[in-house]
Amino acid sequence: MANPLMLAALEYEARGFSVIPLKPHDKIPLIPSWSPFQIERADREQIGVWWRTWKDANIGIVTGKISDLFVIDAESK
Repeated sequence: MANPLMLAALEYEARGFSVIPLKPHDKIPLIPSWSPFQIERADREQIGVWWRTWKDANIGIVTGKISDLFVIDAESK
């Protein structure tokens, strides 16, 4: 059975988003630095390696120019 998280990460990549793995149920990257992925998107092979290594990794999308995505994160009580 295919890993649904890996399939979702690959779908996001296919839509042009820069994808990185995050700790499960968290926003903390599992990779040493996500800065390179602000400039160049990970390829499908790299994404596959990540999700075979960390099967339950959360999916992070690098926002900004690389993904053509602007986000406002508003947190309040």
